[in-house]
Amino acid sequence: MAWYVWNDMVIMRRILYVEQNTDGTVGGSHYCLLDMIRHLDRNRFDPLVVFYREHSLLEEFRRHCPVFIMPSPAGVDIVSRLPGAAGPFRPIVRLMQRAINLIRYAIPSYIKKVRFLRLHHIDLVHLNNAVNRGYDWVLACGAVRVKCITHNRGPFRLSRSDRAFARRFDAVVSIAGFLRDELERQGIERTGRSVVVNDGIDADDITSRVRRPPDAVRRELGIAPHDPLIGIVGNVRAWKGQDVVVRAVDLLRRKHPALRCLVIGGISDTRRDDRAFLRSLESYVAGRGLGEHVLLLGFRDDVPDLVNALDILVHASTAPEPFGRVILEGMVLEKPVIATNIGGPLEIVEDRVSGFLVPPDDESALAAAIDTLLADAALRERIARAGKHRVVNTFHIRNHIDAIHDLYEALLP
Repeated sequence: MAWYVWNDMVIMRRILYVEQNTDGTVGGSHYCLLDMIRHLDRNRFDPLVVFYREHSLLEEFRRHCPVFIMPSPAGVDIVSRLPGAAGPFRPIVRLMQRAINLIRYAIPSYIKKVRFLRLHHIDLVHLNNAVNRGYDWVLACGAVRVKCITHNRGPFRLSRSDRAFARRFDAVVSIAGFLRDELERQGIERTGRSVVVNDGIDADDITSRVRRPPDAVRRELGIAPHDPLIGIVGNVRAWKGQDVVVRAVDLLRRKHPALRCLVIGGISDTRRDDRAFLRSLESYVAGRGLGEHVLLLGFRDDVPDLVNALDILVHASTAPEPFGRVILEGMVLEKPVIATNIGGPLEIVEDRVSGFLVPPDDESALAAAIDTLLADAALRERIARAGKHRVVNTFHIRNHIDAIHDLYEALLP
């Protein structure tokens, strides 16, 4: 076990964080991990972080801790390339494929991780994404007697092998209560090893990253100072609901001819479905003549500036959002938020108190909520103030990191 001594006093344990994203996008899990590392008590814990590929936040992470890139082996896919799915020989070919991947990729990857843990004297591995990933880390940790925990950032359907491995984590940290409940329904018992720690954000950090006034942002985008402006932030993919927002704008543009909508978010360079979804968005905007109303901005590194220029922030996921960090960010910037009433947003937003909740995949309900807020400036201000108050008092990063510290201390006596 790695103990670090200064002036004859033991002061810290070494924590390895692993972000397992492989699709090239930067999302909420990256920003939550960055906040966790930034606020970690360095008198007790010494962080390192592993990523599977390069991304736009690497330099920011490097300012706070050592960073390692450890590409995840993709393996070979023989079965799908065979004509006619290999007919009666398919089971044999699949077995051969598994054997090749085990010998050529899985075993060397496992050995590399064991060596890494030993070389860097790791005390605890904290995976950042899900209970159905990182089994190689679980096995490597077992080999060197290192604790291994995981964040659970999504509602996943677990296979029998998933459930078996999930029970081997020393702790599972679900970011919302409904995620822990879902694990319990799938046979992951609710014990001291299964905990809920809501994501938190640093309100001061979010506000400090606003560099330009709203009017300057609007001028850059060709939007007049008093034009109603809404926006949605998130990686572009079907379940995030960007298409629902665009359809709601289509419904509203006659009543609000000056309405503008920003669609802010990058796209995976590996997921074909996401690229097809973006093309369908572009086609709908062009086909309905919405070019003046909808701006597809793609990835932006000035999201706080853009959100600060909005009148309303929309969060339109059509599947249960694991939590909803962008909702918290919008509330901190005192923007009234409209979110769908499934998943994490139900635990963040108090309907018509600190935000609005609407059914998923329902452009009419979303358009009605937008219309209500656009028509009542006093309501927007009241919702915005209540939203910020709720985040600062309930979802601040300090609450989150205190719970993480307590978990580490319990696992590393």
